[in-house]
This record gives sequence, structure tokens and C-alpha cells, in this order.
Amino acid sequence: MGRNKVVMKKIEDPESRKHFYSKRKDGLVKKSNELGVVCHTNIALLMFSPTGEVTTYSRAKSSYEPQVENINNVEEADAYKGYLLGAMERVQRSKEPLGDERFDELNWITMER
Repeated sequence: MGRNKVVMKKIEDPESRKHFYSKRKDGLVKKSNELGVVCHTNIALLMFSPTGEVTTYSRAKSSYEPQVENINNVEEADAYKGYLLGAMERVQRSKEPLGDERFDELNWITMER
């Protein structure tokens, strides 16, 4: 049996978009925490609301807490992304090779939308 394909699209009405975001935001943070606990992995979440409010969540053995009050736009978020990518590359190089089935942590953050 095939699965029904779900097509998502942008919510055009700004008020509806804000309402939907506020209802789902806490659930995303909760699911991020669950994923980190169950898979014993580091999680970093950075979200910008439709109104520009920043929400962050971090579950890491060595926690990274960005100074979100300094992130005011996408360009500044990209700068933090660059910093995080550099740090992740250094950590990756320091790890012992785990073979072909190793998860490449950099792939998830560098994927384009």
C-alpha cells in the first residue's frame, strides 16, 4: 500500500502564520530534546518566528549558547552558521574514523532549502 503524499505550502495570511508558529514552536523544541535523548546526540535549534523573534534550544555534552540578542537578521544567523560549521569541522577531524556508515554531521546543516 502506498502512502498519501502530503503537500505543504506557505500560510499566506500573516496572522494565521503567526498563530500556527506559536502553536508549533514548543512542540519542535520538545521533539528536538527527545531526539537528542533517544539518539544520544547533540542538538542545536535556531528558529526565527514570523515576527523576527529568535528561539534557541541546545542539548549538547559541551553546550553552545549563541548570544541570540545579537542575531537580528538572516545575514547574522549565517555568520553564526559559519562559526558552527568551522567548529563542527574541527570536532569531526578530531574523531576516530568510524567507517563508511558514519553519519556526516555537516550534511544536515549545509543542505540548501
